[in-house]
Amino acid sequence: MAYVSGFVHGFKVGRNEELKGVVCLPPDLTEEEAIALFVRTMRTIGKSSPVADEHADAVLAAVLGMAFRCA
Repeated sequence: MAYVSGFVHGFKVGRNEELKGVVCLPPDLTEEEAIALFVRTMRTIGKSSPVADEHADAVLAAVLGMAFRCA
């Protein structure tokens, strides 16, 4: 949980320059909501997906990016 919390916080304070303008997290997104979104997405994708074998930060960024694209 602490990892997701730190990841979400980093996005919110703009520390991830690579994804700036691509992923726009809502300011009120909680770590619990981010975790629930991640779990739901991974259950839908399944462990057989190649995504499941990627680094956790890449998968989390992809999940959040699909859910919260910038306009």
